[in-house]
Amino acid sequence: MKIFIIDGKKYIHKRISHYKGTDKFELIPFNEKEYDKVVDEIANTVKKAVNPVEAVKQALGNLEYEEVLAIRKKLRQKTKFKATQGCYEITIGKYSIPLVY
Repeated sequence: MKIFIIDGKKYIHKRISHYKGTDKFELIPFNEKEYDKVVDEIANTVKKAVNPVEAVKQALGNLEYEEVLAIRKKLRQKTKFKATQGCYEITIGKYSIPLVY
């Protein structure tokens, strides 16, 4: 999602129309509170479908074997860790929510 700030107001890029060498940007007003409310509703509804073990397995599958071994070594050394982003995709009908880009 691309957000544009024009005269202190936020807008979301909806579409670009191209006609005879002229580009027309269609923007819609962005209400951050409403957006946060919608995202929270979706997240709370689908959170039961998220399997944290599967998410970690998929994330580790994208790493080189040496990196996986190094991670295991650090965990065995009791190195502290924290989660910052997930590695999972939730599919809802024909839509999907990738949690990693």
